[in-house]
Amino acid sequence: MGPFTCPKAQLAWRETASNPNDLETIMNKPISRILSMAIVLGLIFPLAAPVGAEGACTDQAGFVSDVTIPDYASLAAGATVDKTWRLKNTGTCTWTTSYAMTFSKGDQMGAPKSVSMPKTVKPGETVDLKVTLKIPSSAGTYRGDYMLKNAQGKTFGLGTNAAYSFWVIVVVKTSSNSSSSSSSGSGPWKGEYYDSRNLSGRAEMTRYSDKIDYSWGSSSPDPDHFPPNSFSVRWKRSLTVKEGTYRFRLYASSGARLIVDSVVVIDAWSQSTVQEHTVDLDLAKGTHKIVVEYFHRTGKARVYLKWNKIG
Repeated sequence: MGPFTCPKAQLAWRETASNPNDLETIMNKPISRILSMAIVLGLIFPLAAPVGAEGACTDQAGFVSDVTIPDYASLAAGATVDKTWRLKNTGTCTWTTSYAMTFSKGDQMGAPKSVSMPKTVKPGETVDLKVTLKIPSSAGTYRGDYMLKNAQGKTFGLGTNAAYSFWVIVVVKTSSNSSSSSSSGSGPWKGEYYDSRNLSGRAEMTRYSDKIDYSWGSSSPDPDHFPPNSFSVRWKRSLTVKEGTYRFRLYASSGARLIVDSVVVIDAWSQSTVQEHTVDLDLAKGTHKIVVEYFHRTGKARVYLKWNKIG
């Protein structure tokens, strides 16, 4: 078999190969035949695709949940505990065991600097990442931030630009700490933070706290998740009380609501002026569901909820 397998190409080869040094023979052929030969040769010897034509994959993670130790959990001084996050591979690269979780900043609390990825995680899959912490012996609030690192040593994290960290926040209390009326009851406040004024969409982050008393000023509650303006928060908790009359005081720099046992008892959602709102409630002995909803428009952000028994 000749150098070409295409019949038309074989004919063109024979015609030129019979007198390969005779340029006049080739030049005297009609232009259309020369173009036809060029097309045939182009089909037989296609140009190689440029190296790197395909784009590189991207590394990105999404936060799913705190498997253990929610934010602002109260822990015993000196305790040894395991903190576990559940993350989702929201990028296009597969995370191999050459990837790792690394301590980024804050309070390390005895955790290792780096923990290898425990398994291969394909795009769209989730993985649980764990560190063992040694809780400090002094009372206070401690926070440690973490990022991920790929096989090439490049760090990445959460968010659309993969630049945000995930963290652990713990509260250490000693026997000398006393509880105020705003932190008594059953369980901490669970705060869900939204990048919108009306609590719409998916909560950008969830935090737990002993009380609602924040003065963010012109800053964001967390610059890693949303800007300082046009955000909203919903806090929820169970409150265990004795029978009596309780006075609730809700202060909000923009709009807020107080909901007790599914009833809106303070509705200042459309307020545009900074003020404290007060309501007296007769509560039966037992556990009640308390919800505070708050939005911040612009300017300095300030919100608190306080209560005390008056009768």
